[in-house]
Amino acid sequence: MLSELFIENYILIPRLEICFETGFNTITGETGAGKSILLGALSLILGQRADSQSLLDPARKCVIEGTFTNTSSHVNDYLKEQELDLLDQLIVRREIAPGGKSRAFINDTPVQLTQLKSLGELLVDVHSQHSTLFLNESGFQLSVIDHFAGNDKLLEGYREAYNYFQKLHDRRNNLSESARKQAAEVDFLQFQLDELTAARLLPNEKDELEEELETLSHAEEIKSRLHQVAEGINQGDEPVVDKLKAMYSHIRQVASFYPTASTILNRLDACTIELNDLGDEMMSLTTKINYNPDRIGVIQERLDLIYRLEHKHHVSSTDALISLREDIASRLQGIQSVGESLMAVEKELAGAKVKLLELAGKLSESRQKVFAPFVSAVLHNLGSIGMSAARLKVDHQSLTEVNEHGADRIVFLFNANPDGELRPIARVASGGELSRLMLSVKAALADRSLVGTIILDEIDSGVSGDIAARLGTMMQRMGEGVQLIAITHLPQIAAKASTHFKVIKTNTPQGTRSEIQSLTEIQRISEIAGMLGGASPSEEARATAKQLMQ
Repeated sequence: MLSELFIENYILIPRLEICFETGFNTITGETGAGKSILLGALSLILGQRADSQSLLDPARKCVIEGTFTNTSSHVNDYLKEQELDLLDQLIVRREIAPGGKSRAFINDTPVQLTQLKSLGELLVDVHSQHSTLFLNESGFQLSVIDHFAGNDKLLEGYREAYNYFQKLHDRRNNLSESARKQAAEVDFLQFQLDELTAARLLPNEKDELEEELETLSHAEEIKSRLHQVAEGINQGDEPVVDKLKAMYSHIRQVASFYPTASTILNRLDACTIELNDLGDEMMSLTTKINYNPDRIGVIQERLDLIYRLEHKHHVSSTDALISLREDIASRLQGIQSVGESLMAVEKELAGAKVKLLELAGKLSESRQKVFAPFVSAVLHNLGSIGMSAARLKVDHQSLTEVNEHGADRIVFLFNANPDGELRPIARVASGGELSRLMLSVKAALADRSLVGTIILDEIDSGVSGDIAARLGTMMQRMGEGVQLIAITHLPQIAAKASTHFKVIKTNTPQGTRSEIQSLTEIQRISEIAGMLGGASPSEEARATAKQLMQ
């Protein structure tokens, strides 16, 4: 429950501390006094967005802090899940800097606004006058039934299964589309792969073949030139080697008295050996080079194939063709992998659907079990506030396809009269009837509420007199099971509260300001009498106020 609310520098409030009690709390005050400001401040610690326009003094930061006690297990589980401190009290704080930047804290730990909003949904249920219109919506009606049935855990499991199913469904569609697009390429890619594979290309093959073709095409000339050079080195009439040997003999004759000659002799000897080897190698090469027209034909045919493949695939080497072949093989393998993945996802999707339908069935069964007790509870509450002739029915339809809420469509059919057709609420309920019906629904849910605090903001619109008194009694009963804070203009409702606060707007030298007072019993009599009889209530009005409070 909300035990304390601290507000500083917010709209018309310089500084304010409110201590709420268990049971039924009411807040009254003249129109425009600032009751909605309190709700606005509270909404900030429940995760709503803020801006710098909310600051009373634009040069100072705004601070809103709420202290909650006796938090539910759902709140404690959320704190553990988010790795936040679990203390005796839960303190939620929001700070808005002059520039508009906002910070949020849970037990003094900085958190994201989304975390604050998620926690706020577990702490407080705020229902405004405009929220009554939600009762016309099928989605809200379904959530009411789930709340009454206590389906929170079942819904959590269903939504996890539904999200997983949708994820698989989207993945299946993406893979299917990818496979469809790639299927058109398979035959073409396979043809290219077969052609490149049949070519049996080798790395650097084109360059080696072109070199060999050049050699064979000029074989006779190469052989003749090699033979001439080989004979000039170490054969023929005057070979170069013999001249080196003569030179070697001349230098050796001076070696005994010219020390440098030994170095020259070594070099001449090395040159002689190298030239002898070169001559022998060149002569050997002449025996290996022969004009071979058959081999030339084979090479030219092979090169024609390589040139054709290069031109076809817009590359310039056999290495590039080999790389292309490997890439095509990889793409084909990828397409095959997509098909295998698609089959695996289809199988997983089928299993996920079975589980989803099973959970949807359990959810539907749980909902249908509470239709009768829910209707009975609401009609009982309606009877206690002057609508004993009202009729209510939960119209249920099973959907052919599941959605995020399950496989059910819920419509509340209503008629405030004992006769006449039951029709959707929006088509038959007046404003006052809608307010009473919503309060009856809230009352039916109060003892099953997951939150510790329910706030009703002028939910009593359109009612007065004896009906208002009955509404007050109902709210009093609601306060026995959950902390209830009701903002009201009706004295009959305010009189039923166990704790009464009054919002007061005053004019000061610094401007208009709002403050809130916790009223004593005597002050409450005056306030309720004023609500009954105006600014200067009569003794009769005060007596009526006492009677209402009793």
